[in-house]
Amino acid sequence: MAHPTNVVALIDTDFLANARQLLKNRDQSFTLYEWALKAIRGGQHTNEVEQLIGELINEVHGLNVQLHGRTEQKATA
Repeated sequence: MAHPTNVVALIDTDFLANARQLLKNRDQSFTLYEWALKAIRGGQHTNEVEQLIGELINEVHGLNVQLHGRTEQKATA
């Protein structure tokens, strides 16, 4: 039986592929954070910011499942 890990359904885009690459490096991750803050404050790149938030939520949820198991994740849903 398959257990989906993703919370947010995302379509892979060039932006997400690039963001995933940036998140592999601490300095580049911070640069992505700064870009996202500017975009949010300036009301720009809304679609990309939404994709980034979805990706981060999926990553955090996936890590929680790895750390605590799927049973606990169902109990908190």
